[in-house]
Amino acid sequence: METNLKKLLPMLGVMLTSFTLVQADDMDYQQNQTATKVNPAANQPSEDAYGAYIYADYLYWVVNEQSAVGVSGIFEGLGVSSADAYRGKTFYPKFEGINGFDVGLGMTFDHDAWDLYVEYTWLYKNNKNWHHVYSASEGEEGTAVATFLPYDLSFVDNIYTYWTYQFNNIDLDCGRDFFVGHYFTLRPHAGFKFAWTQKTLNNNYISGVEGEEGYSNFDSKGHQKFWGAGIRGGVDPTFYLNDNWQFFSTAAVAFPWTHMEVSQQVIDNTDEENPMTYQYFNNHFWLVTPVIEGSFGLRWKVKFGDNDCYAFALNAAWEEQVWFNQNNWTIVDSIASPVTGGILTQQGLKVGLRFDF
Repeated sequence: METNLKKLLPMLGVMLTSFTLVQADDMDYQQNQTATKVNPAANQPSEDAYGAYIYADYLYWVVNEQSAVGVSGIFEGLGVSSADAYRGKTFYPKFEGINGFDVGLGMTFDHDAWDLYVEYTWLYKNNKNWHHVYSASEGEEGTAVATFLPYDLSFVDNIYTYWTYQFNNIDLDCGRDFFVGHYFTLRPHAGFKFAWTQKTLNNNYISGVEGEEGYSNFDSKGHQKFWGAGIRGGVDPTFYLNDNWQFFSTAAVAFPWTHMEVSQQVIDNTDEENPMTYQYFNNHFWLVTPVIEGSFGLRWKVKFGDNDCYAFALNAAWEEQVWFNQNNWTIVDSIASPVTGGILTQQGLKVGLRFDF
């Protein structure tokens, strides 16, 4: 019996070794099959290239801020019947086009053609010229109610306003651009957003005629700045018309955790030689400020050099961004208070170039 068992041991060893080799071959086959199913990369760098790229864009955007109003309403008067009531209006600061830019540096790796880039965006508007947004003498019916004055001071005849804005943003992004059709690619991506901004909203409210009874002159001065950081992700589709021309789009959302710093003042300048501070307060707090981004444009791209190791591209696009919880001015005793935490939008033309090497 023992002799028979000794004879069987070599046979069992051969069977186990064969089974292991078969399993190993099967795993290699499955891995090869999986590799062939991976969507081919759209931006695989040439063997003669470093896989790096740089780009820059000129921006001409218009920025608007919800509830950044100088006058919240104009109506016929207090205590009138519904039939006699005058439909009020709302006057905003003069939001104008802003010049800016973005610059970026990226790298495409041999690791299945994943890429990583960092981008900095800058916008700045520092026009402190007062805009005359409302005058009772220009035929406007009703009574103007100043948004940022206490109720007992809020009925005014003339309003001047100016608004300044500075925007800084850094996006750190990792993704992979791959074909999902013969002429269509997708680039899912994820990363981080870092942003810091400053803005000022000043209003000058005047009632009556200087030197006469009933004259008043008040300034409301508001300053807000924030900085924040958080996760960001999205997907960028591209449709290839041919080897050189492409329609492209971008879409992303972000959720930066943000620190807000808000300060406001109301100053009585009726006696210009002895101005007095009527109100002065600050507000510091933390909150999440969701961001939605999107763009659509046209790109021209050409490759050149040994094994197409270089590439140059020109692009033009329309881009839009929506930033939530951006207007945090506090309204004290106003008869028609706007909602704080309003939306800030920035949108416009984006024209730029890119060089791959």
